[in-house]
Amino acid sequence: RGITVYVTGFAQSPGSYTVSSLSTLVNAVLAAGGPSAGGSFRSLQVRRGGKLISDFDLYDFLLKGDKSGDVLLQNGDVVFVAPAGAQVAVIGSVNSEAIYEAKAGDTLNDVLLYAGGANTVADLSRLHVFDPMSDQGWQEVAPQLARNEPVRRGQVLRVLSGVGIAQPMQRLQSLVTVSGEVAKPGRYFVKPGTTLDEVVAMAGGLT
Repeated sequence: RGITVYVTGFAQSPGSYTVSSLSTLVNAVLAAGGPSAGGSFRSLQVRRGGKLISDFDLYDFLLKGDKSGDVLLQNGDVVFVAPAGAQVAVIGSVNSEAIYEAKAGDTLNDVLLYAGGANTVADLSRLHVFDPMSDQGWQEVAPQLARNEPVRRGQVLRVLSGVGIAQPMQRLQSLVTVSGEVAKPGRYFVKPGTTLDEVVAMAGGLT
């Protein structure tokens, strides 16, 4: 038999819904069209009698196929879609370029995993981050730092390809082609005044 639940907050179509007595939190949110543009995918709350029953992370379901945290609804439950948290864009050589919502404590590496990880032509030794709140432009981040560096709202994480042009960390003027017996042949932007030894090192050194 049907039960009535209320979907509130930042849902596409908030309101009261009559759903099956076997419906869960995810069923109700999907019935309301999912989170809106300003809604969170990371915090879907069920309140019953004024008490918080569950705070579900929809990424667990969408990205990992894990629905274990979903809860069965009861008549009169309120499903609240929280406002979206910090959002980070992931572009470049990843499996799914998109803007992702980060939770508190998420690192650059966590967000990279949300994007399905790097694709087959990615060069994970060269990750670039752009922070619109900083005037430093694109900054290269070492893989170890990416595992510990917390993300901030509005950042763009770019994974460079292991083929083609290596993009600059900031506004650079010289384009150098490195070929032959080096680990990573290709074209590299370098700062004016960069030495030959430094360019070879950028290309991974001699084989």
